[in-house]
Amino acid sequence: MTLTLASLASLASLANEHSAVLKKAEAGHLKALREAFVLHTKTDGWEAEEIDIALGKSIRLNPRNFLTALKENRSKVPSLGSTVGQLGPDFVDDFSKQKIELQKRLSAIQSVKDASLKTVREECETVLQRQIGQKSGE
Repeated sequence: MTLTLASLASLASLANEHSAVLKKAEAGHLKALREAFVLHTKTDGWEAEEIDIALGKSIRLNPRNFLTALKENRSKVPSLGSTVGQLGPDFVDDFSKQKIELQKRLSAIQSVKDASLKTVREECETVLQRQIGQKSGE
């Protein structure tokens, strides 16, 4: 495959677009969270990890929007572990810091009382509690 200047420009534009969506998703914007979940199904590797980091960060900023977007896309998310628990490079090898962040995410999730989000909230709670327990054992 030969990359032309036009195709490289198109790739750069797409990367910028993804970056903008992820920044808005991190901030908890519902539309961007929805887009991030859709993007997640089309990526793998480091791109999927970047999306998981953005989705995870959004939990503390707007847990209701996170749960709403997750509920709408739950069938596309095979495992919640990386979605709710991907912390990013700032947390590498600092288990105490990881545990604190996971506890903050759990508290944020638990603050959502919307009955329509109960099932997805409980799923996230279970995963986060398990991850916190693993950090306690390290």
